[in-house]
Amino acid sequence: MARPRILFEVLACLLAVGAGRADATTWRVESDGSGDFTDIQPAVDAAASGDTIQVGAGRFDTLRPVPGKADAQQAIVAVAQADLTIIGAGRDQTFIGPDAWYSPAGQWPAGIRGAGDQVLRLRSLTVEHLPRAVEWAAGSVDIGDCLLRGGGFGFYGLFTGAAQGIVQDCAFETTEEDGFAVWLEQSVAFMIADTRFDGLGVGVAATVGSQGITITGCAFSGSFAAITFGDGAAGAISDCTVTGAAVTSLSASGGAHVTVDRLIAGGGNNGITAGSGAVVTVNDSALEHTLVAAVSVGGDAVVTMHGSHLLPDSGLAVSSYLYPGAPVVLDFTGNYWGTTDGAAIAALIHDSVDDAAIHCTVDFAGASAIPLDETPTTWGDLKASFR
Repeated sequence: MARPRILFEVLACLLAVGAGRADATTWRVESDGSGDFTDIQPAVDAAASGDTIQVGAGRFDTLRPVPGKADAQQAIVAVAQADLTIIGAGRDQTFIGPDAWYSPAGQWPAGIRGAGDQVLRLRSLTVEHLPRAVEWAAGSVDIGDCLLRGGGFGFYGLFTGAAQGIVQDCAFETTEEDGFAVWLEQSVAFMIADTRFDGLGVGVAATVGSQGITITGCAFSGSFAAITFGDGAAGAISDCTVTGAAVTSLSASGGAHVTVDRLIAGGGNNGITAGSGAVVTVNDSALEHTLVAAVSVGGDAVVTMHGSHLLPDSGLAVSSYLYPGAPVVLDFTGNYWGTTDGAAIAALIHDSVDDAAIHCTVDFAGASAIPLDETPTTWGDLKASFR
């Protein structure tokens, strides 16, 4: 399937800077005493910028105060170096975190916590059961083949203001509706690729002006909301699947700009929700089996959709609301609605035709008589085509 490879390669090159220091040292952590250290933090304390920490099998769960932070800012691994790589023995072998959820009142302990503008590379391990799995304030992160897992209220898998980063071939698991697998603030080039998101909560939240966010080849299952863009964030979604998102597969608000290509979303109340001046452009996608609306749009947001399927199980295909200003026409031409009958399609839409106070009209001209070539014809095929 198509991938934005150029951006990915540029990010990889940027994140690789500093990783090849000629005199870099690899420190071995083995819980049985056969390495240089038996715990991760002493190895990190001994490392220089550009070094690698190789961690063997076992669980590492000793929380320590983060230097220079309040007592509430504890971490199992606190990184002060400008550049560090941590590699586990496999996500089913190396565990950072307690064996059960631990969230003391008024505290936000982390599995791995950075100190500022730093580079972190993380590979082949699991971070779990703490309110923050990885908290990285700034700089860049490169996370691959890792599992970040929660277990209670207030979980953030990756909480970051890193300017740039890559998350690839990973898995995130959340268990509560107020959890976030990935939270991005003020990021300017961040890619999440080929990653699985399971459980309640939000899969990816891009906010506070984050730009250049790319989400590609990912699968979301059982989320409260799979993907959210807000507060002026901008980015692109491609080749992703969402199944059973309770509230919405994609939410865009607060002036966010999002382009969507080949999104396969099924189940839940809504497929796409857009409000507060957001701009969403959708192509070659399928929004099916929704219960309230395949697309819910209001607050002067603009959604454009072409070459896509809108096939709700109940409710509406497009629901518009809160357009009090100048008349707006939403371009939904050239889609498949399950019918070409104008009256039947109009019955699936709520706009100015139904309520004159809504200054918004949905243009559905050119409705396709058959499922479009860009998307397969059955739900099973839709999911299988992006595996």
